[in-house]
Amino acid sequence: MTINLREDHLLPSLDAWIAQVFDEARLDETLRAMLQTRQAGPRKDSEVEEVRRALAAIERRLAKHRAALDAGADPTVVAGWITEAQRERVLAAHRLTRRSTHAAHPLTGEELRDIVAELGNMKGWLLHADPSRKEELYRELGLCMT
Repeated sequence: MTINLREDHLLPSLDAWIAQVFDEARLDETLRAMLQTRQAGPRKDSEVEEVRRALAAIERRLAKHRAALDAGADPTVVAGWITEAQRERVLAAHRLTRRSTHAAHPLTGEELRDIVAELGNMKGWLLHADPSRKEELYRELGLCMT
């Protein structure tokens, strides 16, 4: 069964829940749960492999684009394809670096607490944050919406 929800109806409730979970009164419980979850599974290794597969696919696309250019395809069109693929490659490489760094040095409870404190009022931050920053937060929290 598929249920479709409008993003503008879902995100305010999601943001309110995240703000509640990271509220000072529940922060110790939340950090404890985050640390337990991280220790419980090999999620990071699978994410690193996923990013590596994505990078390999991007490299194959770039090779095809270059071959199309060599075969006489319109350089303007191919340049756009290459630019898009290179942008994706930079983002994937950044994700790989972050994942590898996280796997090599997982954050301690105190480091997590410092990050939350640095964000300050989570509810206010979520209310005014740029959507791309919120997307990054959702991804880092392991949330996935399609």
